[in-house]
Amino acid sequence: MDVYLAMMGASLRAQASYRRSFLLEVFGRGWIALLELAAVIALMTQATELAGFGRDEVIYLYGAVTAALGIAELLTDGLNDMPELVRLGTFDGVLVRPAPALIQVMARQCRPYHLGRVAQGALAMGFGLWATGFAPSPDRLAMVLLQLASATAVFAGIFVAEAGTCVFAVASGELFNAFSFGGQELAKFPMPIYGRWLRLVFLGLVPVGFVSYFPSLVVLDHPDPMGWPAWTPWATPLVAGLFLALTLRWWSFAVDRYRSTGS
Repeated sequence: MDVYLAMMGASLRAQASYRRSFLLEVFGRGWIALLELAAVIALMTQATELAGFGRDEVIYLYGAVTAALGIAELLTDGLNDMPELVRLGTFDGVLVRPAPALIQVMARQCRPYHLGRVAQGALAMGFGLWATGFAPSPDRLAMVLLQLASATAVFAGIFVAEAGTCVFAVASGELFNAFSFGGQELAKFPMPIYGRWLRLVFLGLVPVGFVSYFPSLVVLDHPDPMGWPAWTPWATPLVAGLFLALTLRWWSFAVDRYRSTGS
């Protein structure tokens, strides 16, 4: 963690020296997220509810998954460099340094403009809770935090799995984007509106929907149209932790089989 924080801090200080650029990038990312929210609101003006969820509840769903994706992007930003590190063979230098390879790659860069997505998601969450008449209680407040932490862990796990796969297939990013950014697009709406095979993928295989939808039932005090057990939302940290552990194991497996560029 000392190495990770030191490298992240250096990246942040370097980028903060260009203040206008930093502010414009944060504003730009927040503006893109705002357009996504506008699309959700436009849809809900045509459909008064989706699987029993009203407009304000859908806005909360959108905000929770968007904020979690932004946090995960911020914490794992350096993993975007993995294709180039493998392609050029510079990953060799990472492996010979006395620090975990994953930490070194994750902390290579930290672009603060991801805060724009985080801020937009947090605002949407806050508005959704206010508009639905959220009544704070220990269990519901705890579930908000568990939801954010668990969804962040799942998105981070997807990025780790993508980086590990680059060892075998450098241009594998688009495949994983279907689960990260595609998962975010899917999880901002209630899961019951999707077909069985989509629910199977995003509730079980890549549990973006699981860690977004089920905690929201507790936070919004909403019944589950799919009829899952009442304890299911509280299994969210376990599901997220298991998924993250599997992706970390995949990273280790991939790095053990790294053979440089052969040049």
